[in-house]
Amino acid sequence: MSKRGRQNFDAFDETQLDFSIEEIIAEVKGQNKPETHEKAADREKNAGSDKNAAAGMTTPKTDAAEDIKRAVSREVRSIPEGKHENEKPLEEVKKLENDAENRQFENWDESFTEIPEEYEEPGVFARFSERMKNAPRNFDAKWPDEPAKAAVNAGRKARSFAARSVIAFVIGIFMCYMTFADAYGLWMPDVIKYTVSPYIHLAILIACSIVCMFLALDIVSIGVYRLFILRPTMESLVAVCATAAVLHAASIIAFPTWGGYQTYTQVACLAIASSLWSKKQSMSALRKEYKTAAISDRPRAVLCDRFEKRKIRAITRENGFIEQFCLGLRDANVTDKYSDIYAAIAIVACIVFAAVSSVGTKRPQHFFLCFAMLTSVAAPFGLIQAYSMPFTKAVRKLFKAGVAIGAGRSDKLFKNMCEAVVRDEDLFPVGTVSINGAKIVGDIAYERVLSYATSAMREAKIGLYTAFKDQMEKEFIKPSPVSSVKHYDDGGIAAEICGDHVLIGTPGFLMRRGVRIKEGLNLKNGVFVAINMQVAGIFAVKYNVIEQISWALSALKRHKVTPVLAMRDFNLTPGMVENRFKLKPETTEYPGVEKRIEFSEETYGEGMEICAIVTRDGMAPIAESIVGSKKLFGAVKFNTWVGILSGAIGILLMFFLSYNFEMAAACPQNVLTFLILWAIPMWISSIGVKNY
Repeated sequence: MSKRGRQNFDAFDETQLDFSIEEIIAEVKGQNKPETHEKAADREKNAGSDKNAAAGMTTPKTDAAEDIKRAVSREVRSIPEGKHENEKPLEEVKKLENDAENRQFENWDESFTEIPEEYEEPGVFARFSERMKNAPRNFDAKWPDEPAKAAVNAGRKARSFAARSVIAFVIGIFMCYMTFADAYGLWMPDVIKYTVSPYIHLAILIACSIVCMFLALDIVSIGVYRLFILRPTMESLVAVCATAAVLHAASIIAFPTWGGYQTYTQVACLAIASSLWSKKQSMSALRKEYKTAAISDRPRAVLCDRFEKRKIRAITRENGFIEQFCLGLRDANVTDKYSDIYAAIAIVACIVFAAVSSVGTKRPQHFFLCFAMLTSVAAPFGLIQAYSMPFTKAVRKLFKAGVAIGAGRSDKLFKNMCEAVVRDEDLFPVGTVSINGAKIVGDIAYERVLSYATSAMREAKIGLYTAFKDQMEKEFIKPSPVSSVKHYDDGGIAAEICGDHVLIGTPGFLMRRGVRIKEGLNLKNGVFVAINMQVAGIFAVKYNVIEQISWALSALKRHKVTPVLAMRDFNLTPGMVENRFKLKPETTEYPGVEKRIEFSEETYGEGMEICAIVTRDGMAPIAESIVGSKKLFGAVKFNTWVGILSGAIGILLMFFLSYNFEMAAACPQNVLTFLILWAIPMWISSIGVKNY
């Protein structure tokens, strides 16, 4: 094959050919037969085209496909004439090739699907357990990835839950009035009085209960689903409570001879309304969380650094954590963990105690009554809102400070937090540090000294760099290239700039390096610059203290969180920080220079869990996120255990009353009083979250 033909062959796609190899072979074989006048004319024409191609000429009709066809024809002609007859037919060759290819893929499949001998296929129970473990807690569709869209979605859901909860509360209050009117001598039409028209009265209560269940269809459905897969939640307990109350009311209508006692449908409806309001609170808080995450282009993330067992250090980093933060907002929280266990035990206990109180005392017709009594106190109002109420209060205050705390495990991580890394810009944000004056010592120009100092601070990532950069831009001075920079633990840095050895730091640092200083020794906060072991300039720096940062450091210490000063600014020593921010001695921790540089590096913190997002500069929002989360965790923990305790006491108390058939003491009025009294401490605890 010619060189040009080989190039065309390599560049041409074989799927574009409008002929096959079989046609070429047939055409070549046909050339051995006597030629007709038409074939002779075609052969002479092709011969002329080959001569033109050999001479470097091409005809307009010649393309890559015809070159390939002629090249293949020449190769076929070079085969001896008898060879075609001895070889296998073309169909058989294709079949052998296909069989070989199939065998190759069969071996490939076997190499990847081979099951080891010790492998055992998981059984039905294992697969069911895995499905239960990954069961969803709600039927919500996938939330948008963008925080702004997620905030809109959460706001829409919050409005929906708010409207439905208000309707459910109104229905529940109406049912309470219907139930308690006779007992307290309140007016009510005779047509719906229980003593006059019991069936109509019960039918209205049942209808109101069904309406409330439909208003909370998403809560009831997820509760039934989780109960069906044997992973019940508080939603399951609320659904069981409502169902038991409806069954009890229906049993009175169906079997009037069993005895008619007051139903607990109004308690169940108020539990449904409380659950809807809890969802509304959670969605409102999530809306503010997503809005905070979307409000800033460069938010900072508060990360959890585990340095010892049950000890966590808080650090802040910029960018790259928004998606991770938003994904963790809808994780299960501490209350979910314990309330799920309580819900499973409570449902089983109610069924067992109801059977013992009815069948065990030879009163099987009262099973639905006993079951409704027990379940009415099994879902306390305080436990339903144990997390959502304090979470909403905390988020509402932190939102004003530009802080969004993570849900799920974040509150527990904040509980074990005992240290907080503080960087230069946290104590003194941009605009709080300025240059008050400068003095040039020696023959070196002011522009060169300022350029060297600013460039070295930029490479060393010192907080003073912003103030020096602003001063350099005012003077229209360009920065200088820095070859290397080194930090020292005794208050300064060394750099190689344009072949000059530059020392920048405190007077003590320069004198320990052999530099003689005669001026500026009494300067309180100064930056001394030495070039080639000679003092070249002295800059007076002013640090403006912000009261909010003083409060932040004091608040951290009050909540047993030690500020770790990861300072690169050689002027910011523990003594200076404690003096300027009016802190007690030994309030802060000041690690070595290597550890301080490690903490202040942007790469430090990769792979750590995110706890909060802050959108404002300074230490104040960081301290608010830590202190607010600690208060939130304390309130949630108190609410959870008080709610579980109230539910357990209520179930045992109702079991005692139902077993002894003391229906007067277990009336719905007393049940509501019991639930409200136990909920008051939890509501007070939730309100106190924002006081710190």
